[in-house]
This record gives sequence, C-alpha cells and structure tokens, in this order.
Amino acid sequence: MSGPAPDGDEAVALTPLEALLAVQDADAATDQLRHRRAHLAERATLAELEARLARCAAEAAALDVTRQAHEARVEQLASEVDELVSRSRRIDDRLRAGEAASFRDQEAMATEMDSLGSRRGELDDEQLAAMEVIEELDGELGRLGSERSALGAEIASVRVALGAAEREIDTEIATIAIGRADLAAGVPTGLMDEYERLRSRLDGVGVARLVNGSCDGCHLALAASELDQLRHAAADEIVHCAQCGRIVVARP
Repeated sequence: MSGPAPDGDEAVALTPLEALLAVQDADAATDQLRHRRAHLAERATLAELEARLARCAAEAAALDVTRQAHEARVEQLASEVDELVSRSRRIDDRLRAGEAASFRDQEAMATEMDSLGSRRGELDDEQLAAMEVIEELDGELGRLGSERSALGAEIASVRVALGAAEREIDTEIATIAIGRADLAAGVPTGLMDEYERLRSRLDGVGVARLVNGSCDGCHLALAASELDQLRHAAADEIVHCAQCGRIVVARP
C-alpha cells in the first residue's frame, strides 16, 4: 500500500472506501513501525551483550568452584602438615628425653623422623602447587570481574538507547493512531468489521488499490470482467478481488 493518509480536514470529504484505504495505509505504517521496534539494532546489541555477560558469569562460577576445591585441598594439606609436625615433635621429645630403650628403638625413631620429614616435603610441594593454581584462578576471576563490570556498564548504556528508540517509535505509532481514529469514523461499522477480518487473515492487508489492472494486495491481474465491474461500480459498492478476496478500490 502507498500514499500518505489525508489529514483531518480532507478526511471529511472522503468516501467510505477512500477512508478505508487511508485506514489501511495507517495500519500498514503502524505495522512497519512495530516491526522496526521489534528489530531495533539496539535490541540485538543488548541481547548479544547479555549473552556475553551470562557466559562470563557461568565461567566465573565454574572457576570459583575449582578455586574452592583447591582452597579446601590447601586447608587439608595444612592440617596434614600440622599433624606431621606434632608427630615429629613428639618423637624428637622422646629422643631427647632418652625414652628409647635400645639403639634399635633410637634407630626406628630416627627413621620415622626422616620419613615424616620426607612426607612433609611432599605435602609442602603439593600445597605450594595448589596455592599457585589458586593465584592463577584469582587472576582469571579478576579479569572476568572486570569484563563483567564493563559489560554491565555497556548494557546499561544500550538499554538507555533502546528505551529512547522505542519511545520515539511509540510516539509515531500514537500519532498515527489519532489520525486513524478520525479516518475510521468515516467508515461504516459493517465495512470496518469486514476489513478487520480480512486484514487479520491476509497478512495485514484487508483493502487494496487497483494498480495497472492488478490487485495491489496479491499483485495478480484482474480479469476483464472484474475490471469492468470496478470501473462502473458506485462509490460505495464493495468489490472483492477474485484471487485473494481482499476489497479492491479503483480510486487513488
């Protein structure tokens, strides 16, 4: 559909079919605006940013679980080291107090001390490795935290831009709605009801112009008999396209 809708003064002089065409133009413009509103670039950008933020949050959560596991392991290792230190101290105290009954007992205690020292070295190494992993994870979590903060700020900015774009379109839609209401007042109720029914099932187009012998709704050529009927129809006579069923109007 094409052509600007007439203003309020011109609408008074329109025939019902001409007013209906103007209503169709207003509805088509509104549909286009609603489509544009639903597909604003800011909306796609916002969805992409929110998806990135969600991925960052999921990655951070997974890293935090891993960090907690390593932290728990460090605590466990520290507890084991404390136990080894206590055992070594007790053995050392016994040796210093001369509690060993024989040289064999002394040798056994010394061997156990060496074993405990060796085990402590292993635990210390494992603890150090775990702490290094925690440090790496902290660095990665810090990076993700910064990225999430940046994304949050960007999302807030895009939401503001999206809201502004939506309000601008909503204002256009509201303005068109006012003009449409004036135009619709000049269309009989029965004709408007039929238009709405056709529009609901025919891709938003209930009435179409005749353009170069074709219905501008389905873009199919009308038969000669149909064209003759349209050309000789009264101003208020309703004629339907035999191809698509839309109301066809031969006037501009």
